Amino acid sequence: MAKAQMQVYKDNGGKFRFRLVAGNGETVAVSEAYVEKKSAVQTAKKIAGVATKAVFTDMTAPEKKMVAKKKK
Repeated sequence: MAKAQMQVYKDNGGKFRFRLVAGNGETVAVSEAYVEKKSAVQTAKKIAGVATKAVFTDMTAPEKKMVAKKKK
């Protein structure tokens, strides 16, 4: 199976983004837009470096549901 890739590209608006592409070629995540390519590359590298160490959290689990706080 092919390895996943972190790809940096220029979007239709002329800004830079990165995307995570799975081994099967499916895009599974896309970043926000960056004005500078350097910023997109740096962020993509940081994410690629820590992604395998990320802790999985199911935010749909009852104990993880967020409750809106009332304004005082």
